[in-house]
Amino acid sequence: MPERLAKTDPYQQVTETVGSGPFKFVTSEFQPGHKALYVKNADYVPRTEPRAARSTRSNGSICPSTRPQPRRASKKPVADGGWSIFGTGWTDVETLDPSSNLPLAANGGAAWFGWPSDDRLEELRSEWLRTDESEARQEIAVEIQRRAFEILPYAPTGQWSPTTAYRENVKGVIICPTLFMWNVEKT
Repeated sequence: MPERLAKTDPYQQVTETVGSGPFKFVTSEFQPGHKALYVKNADYVPRTEPRAARSTRSNGSICPSTRPQPRRASKKPVADGGWSIFGTGWTDVETLDPSSNLPLAANGGAAWFGWPSDDRLEELRSEWLRTDESEARQEIAVEIQRRAFEILPYAPTGQWSPTTAYRENVKGVIICPTLFMWNVEKT
C-alpha cells in the first residue's frame, strides 16, 4: 500500500482501489460484478515491524458438517471433540445494526457460537438500542465497531455476491439478498 494511503486514519475508508501487500490491483482490467485482477507486485517489500493484530492462524483439520452442527455447539476442547473456528455467511440485512448482528453479541454463554464475552461491547449495544437520536446512534455505532475490532468476537474474512440467471419466461423474481420463491411465475 502506498505510504500516503497507509497514513489514512484507521477509521476512515480508503477510497482509492489499490493492491494489498504482495499484489497490485489492475484497474484497467476491472469489470464490476465480473472481473477483478490482481498481479504480483515485483516492488513489494514485507514490513519489518511486529504485527499489531492478533494472529488468526489455526492448526487443525477440516471437518465437513451439516446442519444442525452438534460439534459447533460443543464447548469442549478441540482434542475432546470441540472446535476452534468455522466459516459461515450472513446477508447484510442480518447484520444491519448492532441489535440484530448475532455474531457481534458478546454476552458470554448466551452469545453465538464461540461465546465471546465483553461487558463494554454489550453496554454499547444496549446504549445504541436505548438511543433515539440518529446522530448519537451513529457515534455509538462507531464506538461499537472500534470495540469489536479490539476484542474480535468474529472475524469477517470476505464478501461474496451470488449471481443467478433466470430463463426469459420466468417473471416476478424479487431481487434481494435472500431467495424468495413467491411472486414468481412462468409465462
